[in-house]
Amino acid sequence: MIVALSTEHSLTPCSPQQPRPTIFSPRRGCIPETRRSMSNAKSELLRSLAARGRSRRVVGVALIAASLTLAGCASAASSAPEVTESEELFSDFVPSAGGEIPDATVPFSMWPYGDTTIGYIGIEEGFFGDVGITLSPEEGQTQLTDVTPGLLLSGELDVVVDYIPTMVQRYEEQPEIQMVQVLNSFIGNYVLAAPDRDATSVEEYVDEGMSFEDATAAVIADMDGATVALSADVASARNLLDGMLQIGGGSVESFGSLESLDDTQIVQLAQGEGVDYTLVSGAAQSIQLLDMGFEPVFGFEQMANNLPTGSDFTALGIGHVGLSVTDEYLDENLETILRFMSVYWRIIDYIETEPDQALAISLPYLNAATGYELTVEESAVLFQDFYQLISFDAAEEFFNDPENPLGLSAIYDAQIAAAQASGVLSDGVVVEDFVVAQQLYDLMVELKDDYEDLAADSSADDGTLAAAAAQASNRNYLDAYRILAAAE
Repeated sequence: MIVALSTEHSLTPCSPQQPRPTIFSPRRGCIPETRRSMSNAKSELLRSLAARGRSRRVVGVALIAASLTLAGCASAASSAPEVTESEELFSDFVPSAGGEIPDATVPFSMWPYGDTTIGYIGIEEGFFGDVGITLSPEEGQTQLTDVTPGLLLSGELDVVVDYIPTMVQRYEEQPEIQMVQVLNSFIGNYVLAAPDRDATSVEEYVDEGMSFEDATAAVIADMDGATVALSADVASARNLLDGMLQIGGGSVESFGSLESLDDTQIVQLAQGEGVDYTLVSGAAQSIQLLDMGFEPVFGFEQMANNLPTGSDFTALGIGHVGLSVTDEYLDENLETILRFMSVYWRIIDYIETEPDQALAISLPYLNAATGYELTVEESAVLFQDFYQLISFDAAEEFFNDPENPLGLSAIYDAQIAAAQASGVLSDGVVVEDFVVAQQLYDLMVELKDDYEDLAADSSADDGTLAAAAAQASNRNYLDAYRILAAAE
């Protein structure tokens, strides 16, 4: 018997023609309306899965043991906005004078995964060019996750995709790297049971009247003698297993065997009916397993629903993708960074409002990254149900709501504490030391407010007003403000 642990599940909705199990839905069927509302309520915790593959393989390894024991450059402008709410880091920022958008060439690399290749949407739609940015190379590129930090520090790249849990681990060696924008959150670790197990999920046990702890223990008891195949690609899969065993009072010794395997190997075992439970790290592999009839029995979703906000068990299984630069580049190119951020907020808006159209652009890159031929519909479901994109509007809750279990502080206070307990990180380090995205978001909110104040009383001509409004509609509040300020 084999237990393979899966971090991500890409699901398509059930239909009479093609029923597919949905996360914690009744076995082998579609979600009835009474359960559908529960599933929808929980979907906020699920909008975070990604095609991770090997990208975060080393992240959190040191955190596992710990979890078990516990500014900018600009010229002065005569009518600059008054910045009062941002952190001191950017409190002296003054937008450059003039209404023209300067050209900038930005060496940039994405990662070859589903959520990290959405930049291709901005490339093909001309969003970067709309704010004066020319990427190098212009057609876009991807690099492996262990390569981009070095290229950033060497100056070969100016902006890269990054992952906050990885930044926690490498901060002591690479303190110069700063995340300037958070794009999406990623949880998605689930234990999947093979169809012949006829397994009962933790939620079904809870529905029968058990406590969460007893229900978790019951799931572990069902796995007695099973062979567990654990994804070797992402440490959060192991975090989930460790957390489940601690909550339910179980031990890996109760399994028939525990194997650490590549996701592809786990799928191959499943195809040969050689695995009983799975935790894989890739959304594409999760789709394959779900198509085979595998069903989720336990996941980080359940821990987030039943454990206190900031619980180590929950926090160690969640990560956030974003954009990073060096502190030197941030000091010298703040306006370019703000424009770059506006492009990604525009991409996220496009995905959220026109998912089929937007994702049809990035789908070839997603398929190339995963080796799985997703359809546009499946890609849209993946983003709807397993990535939690952080739009401009959603960023306020992510950064500033202390009750948000998936917020920046709730997750990374716990991850940093675990890293410090394990000796990976020095005492006194806080997430703001290497993630300045909140301060930059606050700065952009202030620019938005100042633009809107100017627009309400502006005497500029219609063409100028329209040009500023176009930039504002594209989330480029910096130049929306600058255009109107130059006309005053």
